Amino acid sequence: MVPVAHANDGGGSIRIPASECGLVGLKPTRGRVSQGPLIGEAWAGGTIDGSLARTVRDFAGVFDVISQRMPGEPYYAPPLPRPPSQEVGADPGRLRIGVVDHAGDERFLDDPQCRAAVTAAARLLESLGHDVAQSWPAAMFEYEFTSHFTAIIAADAEATFRAFEAALGRPISDAEIEPRNAAHREAGRTLGSVEYLQARQWIGQWARRMATWWDDFDLLLTPTLGAPPPELGWFTAAGPRVEGRRIASFIPYSAQFNMTGPPAVSLPLHCTPDDLPVGVQLVAAHGREDVLVRVAR
Repeated sequence: MVPVAHANDGGGSIRIPASECGLVGLKPTRGRVSQGPLIGEAWAGGTIDGSLARTVRDFAGVFDVISQRMPGEPYYAPPLPRPPSQEVGADPGRLRIGVVDHAGDERFLDDPQCRAAVTAAARLLESLGHDVAQSWPAAMFEYEFTSHFTAIIAADAEATFRAFEAALGRPISDAEIEPRNAAHREAGRTLGSVEYLQARQWIGQWARRMATWWDDFDLLLTPTLGAPPPELGWFTAAGPRVEGRRIASFIPYSAQFNMTGPPAVSLPLHCTPDDLPVGVQLVAAHGREDVLVRVAR
């Protein structure tokens, strides 16, 4: 066991294990942590590096170090007012916080324990003096998002495997990789350049619809996941054709903020009656990790 560990996040992969393991996991703002010198952006800017930690203090200390700028980035996050570690213990002031506890869509899991986690967190935030209301970005659960997000992943997966093949000096067969990755490769291989650019264009227009919500709120509170930790093997138990749908059903609240870019943190604030950890997610406006660190602490 270690105090902190590297993690990265393209659709929730910092916040997901944080929720599953009772840890703190913050996905920084897009462009905050450099992917240089070899990479400008991946997954259309959706991926970013960070860490998992047992405490907000430890995460903030790592964040101080990894959030340094490098020259030649495709874009830069807005500068923070001071090092994140100096936000630990700072007064966040009185914040406007919107709450959503379920996606309202049959594609996604909606476990009562995740709703209970959000209810308890909302009460806690109210007790700390914040203004809490049922509200969330109207575009957050738009049906078309998933297909465009998946197209971007598929194109990036094929490009990544081609890079591996170049390094190995030989082709990689489908038999050597997981069936879901083989399916992503095939989708990426057959995706046309125009279709790829259209997916990115749709995401760009959707991100603008998402962004307007932050004009009236400082934070969004959601469950981190759609359900508590599943039994080992649940994702693959029904076969490779169902695996992707099961994964998607489990993560209704995370990938949206990879594609829009604001910072989001999962906090270990709830346990099921069986003592399984359930995280809650707080999302701040673009570039406002300082607010997240203050509130999370």
